[in-house]
Amino acid sequence: MAATKYQKYIISDYKPTQPKQNWSATYEENKEETHILYIGDDRLKGSFYGSAGWFWPAMMNRSPDAGASKPHSHPYDEVLALIGTNPDDPHDLCGEARMTIGGEEYVITKSCLLYLPANIPHGPFKQTKIDRPIFHFNFGKCGTHI
Repeated sequence: MAATKYQKYIISDYKPTQPKQNWSATYEENKEETHILYIGDDRLKGSFYGSAGWFWPAMMNRSPDAGASKPHSHPYDEVLALIGTNPDDPHDLCGEARMTIGGEEYVITKSCLLYLPANIPHGPFKQTKIDRPIFHFNFGKCGTHI
C-alpha cells in the first residue's frame, strides 16, 4: 500500500541521526532515562526539534557535578518540561529537580514548563528525588538540538 500524503508527519519513535552533544551527560539507556520520541530537521526536513522520554530513579545516582546536563546555552529559544505521573495530583512532580538558569539555582517540585530564551546559560540540571517516573520533553525553534 502506498504511503499517504501526510503520513511522514506522524513520528512514533526515537531515531535522531545527530550525535549526542558535548553538553549532555552520559546515561544508561532505559535505566536512568528512556527515550521515547524525537523529531528534528534530520528526521523531517523543515521541522523544529523535540524529544520526549521518562526519567527513572537510577538517574539520581549520578554525581552532583555530572547532572543530566552540563552548563551550556543555545542560539535559539528552548522549552523543557518536567511532568509528574501522579494521576491524583498531576501538578505533583513526584520528585525534585535542581536547575541552574543564568547562574541562579531553582528547586522544582511541581510539574512545569521551563522557557529558556536564546543564549541564556542553563545547567547543570540534576534530578535529586524521583518517587515515580517523571515524563520529560524538550523542544526548540531550530531544526537540530545543538
